[in-house]
Amino acid sequence: MDMQPVKSSAINAVGYDPETHTMHVEFRDGAKYEYGPGIMPADHEALVGAPSIGRHFQRHVARVHEARRVL
Repeated sequence: MDMQPVKSSAINAVGYDPETHTMHVEFRDGAKYEYGPGIMPADHEALVGAPSIGRHFQRHVARVHEARRVL
């Protein structure tokens, strides 16, 4: 999956899979998680375009969608 670097103190990069409606998030500490299913393209776009990516992630992704750690 293509990962897009983002400017955030907590998140290093974000990727989106439109086929599975999942989002992959790589944190600054190197941990990688998959969120979803159920994440729509607009959700991904809102995250990467948010003024505070970390705050948006916590409110609209982490608290709402299932997470699975990936290696």
